[in-house]
Amino acid sequence: MQNIWRYGLVFVIYQQVAVGQVLNDPTRPASSVASTKDTQGEQSLKLNAIFITDERRLAIINGKSYSAGEQVQGKKVVTILANQVELAGPEGKQVLYVNNNNTKKDVNHGF
Repeated sequence: MQNIWRYGLVFVIYQQVAVGQVLNDPTRPASSVASTKDTQGEQSLKLNAIFITDERRLAIINGKSYSAGEQVQGKKVVTILANQVELAGPEGKQVLYVNNNNTKKDVNHGF
């Protein structure tokens, strides 16, 4: 009987330890490169990727997928091209580029 109480106590202790643990997503970017904010407190827009198929076009902006006509932070996705996305908002037209730092990479000579 004493063994049952001992095992029960160990189980309760382990259960409390497991509840207190925070699981981190290994695919999430480091907090040092967390989202930047613009002057209005909104997250600045970063075009992460573009996917184009025969059926549809998707733009990944700040980690979320959008298609033409959808809204992102009050701006409408107007066009999705192979390397850029055009947005229209109250401030006017904004173009996001996939390779925003304009670094050209030659696949023949490595990245």
